[in-house]
Amino acid sequence: MPATKSAKKRLKTDRKRRARNLRVKAALKALVKNLHRAIDLKKGEEAKAILAKVTRDKSLQTYEKKLGIIMGSGYPSDATAVQCLHDNFNLLKKNNLIRMEWKTTKVLLEKKRQTPSTPNISLLFAFDYKLKQMLEEGAENISARLTELRDYTHKWALDNGFGLFAEEGYSSVTVSTIENKLEKDVGALNKALGEKGFVIANGYGKLKNQTFRIGHMGDHTLDDLKELLAAIEEIWEL
Repeated sequence: MPATKSAKKRLKTDRKRRARNLRVKAALKALVKNLHRAIDLKKGEEAKAILAKVTRDKSLQTYEKKLGIIMGSGYPSDATAVQCLHDNFNLLKKNNLIRMEWKTTKVLLEKKRQTPSTPNISLLFAFDYKLKQMLEEGAENISARLTELRDYTHKWALDNGFGLFAEEGYSSVTVSTIENKLEKDVGALNKALGEKGFVIANGYGKLKNQTFRIGHMGDHTLDDLKELLAAIEEIWEL
């Protein structure tokens, strides 16, 4: 049975790894010999440096076997290491095997136009845009608008025979929790509202259908709120 492409590739990689392992083992033997010599000559700093390299090379061998890739020496001066970084960036990053402060890494990230971490860029742009809008409207105006929306929602609820779940003095200006005294079907309401392009929230947990929540935060205006409440009145025939 002929070998598949992937099998041939694995075989080629295994051969390269075995050849590299033989070279590394020979180099490690030489390093260990130098380590013993440094210790005998009481050259502490040299011994530490050699020991660090022995440990590093052994660690690289372990990761090469685990990940199935050729990593080279791990230094930016090594063409094999640089190529490995380019070919396996996400895999190496996932295993915390990349020095983000390397110039080589920074150049690669710039080419990929990729940040060292993974922020949600679209949200950052949206946040910047929204902050500009908020600064233009002003904190006092925002507060006044949201308070007006809350008061209008509370009056609507009480006028239509519902109740207010929050005790007086503890209500929110961004969302109102309405007590469902009329025992209306909130789930059916939401389904019908969805067909009109609206949605509200049912109560949490045990309060489901006993309460429902109407949001009046963010960019909502009094006209938006009136349109929603009119839709609820129509569906529930209030």
